[in-house]
Amino acid sequence: MGIINWAARKVQNFTGETDRKQIVAQTKLEYIKSRKEIEYIIRELNSTIVKFNVKIGELNGYREKRVKADVEKLGYFLSTFGNIKDMSEYSEEKEKSFFNIPERAFEEVENYIADIDWSSDEVFLRTFFQGGVFASIFTKGKNVEMLARLEEFKNSVMDKKDKLNNKIEMIEKVDMRICDLYIELIKAICYYIEFQIVPQIEVIQSFLECESVKNVYIADTKAKIIENVEYETDIKLYDNTIYQKHFNFIRNAFWFYILSSTIYSSPVLTKLLENKNITDADIEKLEGQKLLCKEQIILLENNKI
Repeated sequence: MGIINWAARKVQNFTGETDRKQIVAQTKLEYIKSRKEIEYIIRELNSTIVKFNVKIGELNGYREKRVKADVEKLGYFLSTFGNIKDMSEYSEEKEKSFFNIPERAFEEVENYIADIDWSSDEVFLRTFFQGGVFASIFTKGKNVEMLARLEEFKNSVMDKKDKLNNKIEMIEKVDMRICDLYIELIKAICYYIEFQIVPQIEVIQSFLECESVKNVYIADTKAKIIENVEYETDIKLYDNTIYQKHFNFIRNAFWFYILSSTIYSSPVLTKLLENKNITDADIEKLEGQKLLCKEQIILLENNKI
């Protein structure tokens, strides 16, 4: 083994073997460094996904319980004034999947390194059987290929790191922001349904009952007892009357019912985030939905009794 090692060292400078060893060492170092960097970024990415999925869990829990209860309650009261479409089945918002270390890609690099990292025996045998000149041509040709592959690997790793970092930034600055906006919108709708819309509808129902009794009494002023009165529930009768506010309020309440039903039965957020080209315009659109909801609330406020 000593003679083979001595012979191998003698021919290294002539054949380009020294350069080859340096390139192999560079490739190994680059591989180790790149693997650590990618593993770190993937851990950061998965940590960000955990935070996002916590929000999705909160959102789904709120939709499944609170939104469902409010939609059912609102639908019960609105059914007095018209036909209400039954709620569709509940559909969950999807959590994000975690990213795995690209073991297969790393394994391919490891196999490549093993293939180019010749032993002293191999160096001696290539030189002995091919001859010095031919071995030099072979090794130097391999060196050029190896340098090209090393640059290709560096560029590939850089591209992979950029994509992973962009994914983290996308989740943190876009997906989470949209999710927060959506949760805020839903909570505002639920609060308003429970504490503003339903109590006001009860007031309007009482008003319609009183109106029905009054009309019966006017029709028969001599009646001592008024009973078995059929209450008028056609809210359209009060359109363009002094009771216009009653009509407007119920009409806008139906809009809230439709919106809440959609929130419950459709994974609105998932569909939005599945769009791979979300822009600031999309976020502004959701902000617009939030504004539209506020406008509807203002309309309801203006038509409260």
